Amino acid sequence: MDRLLTRKEVCALLRISYPTLCRWMNDGRFIQPLWRYRKLLFDSDAVEAWIKNRQTTPIPAPIVTNPVKRKKQEKDAQRRAELARQALDRHAAGRKTK
Repeated sequence: MDRLLTRKEVCALLRISYPTLCRWMNDGRFIQPLWRYRKLLFDSDAVEAWIKNRQTTPIPAPIVTNPVKRKKQEKDAQRRAELARQALDRHAAGRKTK
């Protein structure tokens, strides 16, 4: 356990809202937090591992029959994956400099 992340930092890293994070935790789609000093904290190594695992096993998207919408959906998915990789790289680079 290298560093603990707050819920706010995790939400910013994943670019999601806090209610979405809560839903993912309740559904078992995200790692369970640690309770320290009455705060939700997440192990940064576990979050990184979850992000890497999620990138290799994408969540299936709903079937879109309209070819224009399907192409836009594919481009959006590629863009989100690229942004997640960049965020993970920035996070890893920030940890190395300390």
